[in-house]
Amino acid sequence: MISLPTQLASPADQFLQQRVAQTLHQKQLTFACRLEIEAHRGVITLRGQVPSFHQRQLLYSYSRRVPGVTQVIDLLEVDPPFSGKLRSRVSSVVIDEASSD
Repeated sequence: MISLPTQLASPADQFLQQRVAQTLHQKQLTFACRLEIEAHRGVITLRGQVPSFHQRQLLYSYSRRVPGVTQVIDLLEVDPPFSGKLRSRVSSVVIDEASSD
């Protein structure tokens, strides 16, 4: 899901936000992430959560390539989709090993 805040954004900033969003969508980089794209005088700010560090790097890289973008501020957080389940499984394994001694 991509969010494009338009309040207080100039028409040029709104256009740049849309161009970045369209580029990222065409490259199929928006799957399984919550993404907010904000533009201000050529500076793009990316906020939200992505499932992997690799996807974060790709979002940053492709955003920089959009004509009109002068800088990208990366405020994305990596949140793997199954991180909670993996942590609980690891914890239970550790507990089981400790109790078998």
